[in-house]
Amino acid sequence: MSTNQLHTELLHRMLVARHFAERGVPVPVLEDLDFVIGLGEEAVLIGLSAALASTDALVRHHLPADHAGVPGSLVVCVHERPGRLPVSFRPALTTEEPEPASAEAIDGLDVEAVLACASRIARAVRSGGGTGLMELDVSGPADPIEILTVRMRAAHELDDNALRAIDGHATRQVLAALR
Repeated sequence: MSTNQLHTELLHRMLVARHFAERGVPVPVLEDLDFVIGLGEEAVLIGLSAALASTDALVRHHLPADHAGVPGSLVVCVHERPGRLPVSFRPALTTEEPEPASAEAIDGLDVEAVLACASRIARAVRSGGGTGLMELDVSGPADPIEILTVRMRAAHELDDNALRAIDGHATRQVLAALR
């Protein structure tokens, strides 16, 4: 996938997540998993989900007791602290949690930074690297969708017409899902 295609896909998914969040509705991300986000957390959700396999579990706070892990899959848990979202990665069939000192600090408002770090940690954990931890800073005033659109405009990958078309498609997708 080219950089332009990746950016367009990430933007579309973030706009879909934003439209669900504006309506206070959980965002379907991996298989049948619903994940509730707040406005401004689109980069977190989309960056993490883009780095994961369909057998992985992306959860908030803790894993449900009835979750049956699949060998080779991951449990990725988003915790909450004011202005920060620690995200732990572990093999699905273990209960070991990562050491807080090993956290990689990332701008949680930058979907590409979240995706790159989450992909790197997921690969390491899958290859037997134990557990992983990233700390997402979500305290800034910036809008994660605006960060990506500015980057895309600077690379001549997006103009006003394309943005309207992508947003219109995202809106229609959400409205259809809510019917």
